[in-house]
Amino acid sequence: MRRRLAVWQGLTIALLFIGYAGYYLCRSDFSVSLPLIIDELAAHGMSPAQAKIRLGAITSIAVLTYAIGKFFLAGIADFLAASGIS
Repeated sequence: MRRRLAVWQGLTIALLFIGYAGYYLCRSDFSVSLPLIIDELAAHGMSPAQAKIRLGAITSIAVLTYAIGKFFLAGIADFLAASGIS
């Protein structure tokens, strides 16, 4: 039983690490590449102001989705931990 718990704990920590690393890696890359993306969209006919608004909306939706996911998944994790499901 202890071995099984240790495996699940290790898996949980590994998945959390991978998830956070992926989130922050993508978030950093996106903010660095935004000026280039805006320039590319402007070169294809979109005004820079419109490109900034659309990219800002994409970023906002991504952060909101992340926050909602954390909120609901935390509740599910608490429920599963309290019910003894592992």
